Amino acid sequence: IDVPKGATSAEIILYWQRDWSVYPTSDLDLLVNWDQGLSYNGATLNSPERVLIGKTKTLYIRIEGYAVYAPTEPYMLIVKFTLQPHKDRTCG
Repeated sequence: IDVPKGATSAEIILYWQRDWSVYPTSDLDLLVNWDQGLSYNGATLNSPERVLIGKTKTLYIRIEGYAVYAPTEPYMLIVKFTLQPHKDRTCG
Protein backbone atom coordinates (compact mmCIF):
# COMPACT_ATOMS: atom_id res chain seq x y z
CA ILE A 1 0.00 0.00 0.00
CA ASP A 2 1.32 3.44 -0.85
CA VAL A 3 1.95 5.45 2.31
CA PRO A 4 1.10 9.15 1.82
CA LYS A 5 3.85 11.67 2.37
CA GLY A 6 3.49 13.21 5.82
CA ALA A 7 1.69 10.20 7.34
CA THR A 8 2.48 9.91 11.05
CA SER A 9 0.54 6.72 11.78
CA ALA A 10 -1.81 4.17 10.24
CA GLU A 11 -4.84 2.22 11.42
CA ILE A 12 -5.69 -0.98 9.53
CA ILE A 13 -9.07 -2.63 10.15
CA LEU A 14 -10.33 -5.95 8.76
CA TYR A 15 -14.06 -6.81 8.79
CA TRP A 16 -15.60 -10.01 7.43
CA GLN A 17 -19.09 -11.38 6.92
CA ARG A 18 -19.07 -14.48 9.15
CA ASP A 19 -17.99 -12.72 12.36
CA TRP A 20 -19.21 -13.47 15.90
CA SER A 21 -22.79 -12.62 14.90
CA VAL A 22 -23.19 -15.88 12.89
CA TYR A 23 -22.46 -19.57 13.35
CA PRO A 24 -20.11 -21.03 12.41
CA THR A 25 -17.80 -18.08 12.85
CA SER A 26 -14.82 -17.56 10.53
CA ASP A 27 -11.52 -16.27 11.84
CA LEU A 28 -9.45 -14.10 9.51
CA ASP A 29 -6.06 -12.77 10.60
CA LEU A 30 -4.51 -9.46 9.62
CA LEU A 31 -0.70 -9.45 9.30
CA VAL A 32 1.04 -6.13 8.69
CA ASN A 33 4.65 -5.80 7.57
CA TRP A 34 6.10 -2.30 8.02
CA ASP A 35 9.41 -0.57 8.77
CA GLN A 36 9.56 -2.13 12.27
CA GLY A 37 8.97 -5.65 10.92
CA LEU A 38 5.98 -7.98 10.95
CA SER A 39 3.08 -7.19 13.30
CA TYR A 40 0.88 -10.05 14.50
CA ASN A 41 -1.36 -7.69 16.50
CA GLY A 42 -4.19 -8.43 14.03
CA ALA A 43 -3.98 -12.21 14.53
CA THR A 44 -6.41 -12.57 17.43
CA LEU A 45 -9.92 -13.87 18.00
CA ASN A 46 -11.28 -10.33 17.64
CA SER A 47 -13.75 -9.28 14.99
CA PRO A 48 -12.90 -6.90 13.49
CA GLU A 49 -9.12 -7.25 13.59
CA ARG A 50 -7.32 -3.94 14.11
CA VAL A 51 -3.66 -2.90 13.90
CA LEU A 52 -2.18 0.50 14.78
CA ILE A 53 1.31 1.38 13.62
CA GLY A 54 3.51 4.44 13.85
CA LYS A 55 5.24 6.37 11.10
CA THR A 56 6.33 4.12 8.25
CA LYS A 57 7.57 4.34 4.69
CA THR A 58 6.46 0.84 3.69
CA LEU A 59 3.24 -1.04 4.40
CA TYR A 60 2.38 -4.56 3.25
CA ILE A 61 -0.80 -6.32 4.33
CA ARG A 62 -1.59 -10.03 4.31
CA ILE A 63 -4.97 -11.53 5.15
CA GLU A 64 -4.99 -15.16 6.23
CA GLY A 65 -8.04 -17.38 6.65
CA TYR A 66 -7.22 -19.11 9.93
CA ALA A 67 -10.62 -20.82 10.09
CA VAL A 68 -13.13 -20.40 7.26
CA TYR A 69 -16.29 -22.51 7.22
CA ALA A 70 -17.75 -21.38 3.90
CA PRO A 71 -16.53 -21.67 0.29
CA THR A 72 -15.72 -17.93 0.35
CA GLU A 73 -15.43 -15.28 3.05
CA PRO A 74 -16.22 -11.72 1.92
CA TYR A 75 -14.17 -9.12 3.78
CA MET A 76 -13.56 -5.38 3.87
CA LEU A 77 -10.15 -3.84 4.57
CA ILE A 78 -9.91 -0.21 5.69
CA VAL A 79 -6.61 1.66 5.94
CA LYS A 80 -6.62 5.10 7.58
CA PHE A 81 -3.59 7.37 7.71
CA THR A 82 -3.06 10.23 10.14
CA LEU A 83 -1.37 13.05 8.27
CA GLN A 84 0.92 15.70 9.67
CA PRO A 85 -0.83 19.10 9.52
CA HIS A 86 0.18 21.07 6.44
CA LYS A 87 1.62 24.50 7.20
CA ASP A 88 -0.04 27.21 5.16
CA ARG A 89 2.87 29.10 3.65
CA THR A 90 0.65 31.85 2.19
CA CYS A 91 -0.28 33.39 5.57
CA GLY A 92 1.74 35.94 7.51
